[in-house]
Amino acid sequence: MIEKYTTDIAAQIGMKISKVLLVDGRKLGCNDYHLLNISSKGRRDGALVHQDDLVRLHNGDPTPRLELIIRRTLLRLQELDTAATITYDSGN
Repeated sequence: MIEKYTTDIAAQIGMKISKVLLVDGRKLGCNDYHLLNISSKGRRDGALVHQDDLVRLHNGDPTPRLELIIRRTLLRLQELDTAATITYDSGN
């Protein structure tokens, strides 16, 4: 479910992602978090996702916090791609 949700958000901003991986969670303090890894164009970035957000997404009620986390991660991937392109171009 998180894979489709992430792919849909990426499509909204004109981005194609190659892989979405949700790593089993860990308890941090009193909260359960999972690591969400997103790959695009050979680059990967990740973010911590709260268990409650995943449960609400599974129940058809995604939280604004989850969407924000995914969008922020996708934007970091775009920035990594842009920075790599600028670095590569400036070396010629």
